[in-house]
Parts: sequence; C-alpha cells; structure tokens
Amino acid sequence: MQYMIMTYEEPAAFEARTDAQKSQAYWGSWAAYAQTLKESGVMVGGNGLQPPHAGTTLRLQNGQRQIQDGPGDWPSRPRRTPSGTSSRTTG
Repeated sequence: MQYMIMTYEEPAAFEARTDAQKSQAYWGSWAAYAQTLKESGVMVGGNGLQPPHAGTTLRLQNGQRQIQDGPGDWPSRPRRTPSGTSSRTTG
C-alpha cells in the first residue's frame, strides 16, 4: 500500500522558504525529515506542488462538485505546502 503525506502550514511558515534569514532553517528541517523517511525505507519519492495562490480546491457540497481556483476565501485555513511525499507501509 502507498499513501501520500501532505503537510499544511500557516502562510508565514510557507513564506519562510524564500526568506533570506529563515530559508536555511526551514529547508534544513525538511531535509532532515526527508532523510529520516529515506533511511527508514518508507519514502518512495517526493515532488513539489505549486504555491498556494496557484492551487485549485475541489469539494462536494450537497452532491454538487465545486471548483475554486486560487487559495479560496478561507483566510483562517492553512495553505498547502510546496511538497508532497509518497510513502509506503512496511510489513
């Protein structure tokens, strides 16, 4: 069985990836996490996603499909991060 790990962050954390003073710590922590997944044998691969402003939200409401381009009008909701990680179960 395979599954995808998607993480959610507040906009300030997402913006840290391109901030000159914060990006090294931001990417360093993600690199350490990915390395742990690789060493444990559960990481199959990883790919970047588009930034939150480029996202599309799909949802069903009362049986009807709704498509929202962009981050939506839900400012209190966390946004998607630029990476998804595919993993597999062991055993």
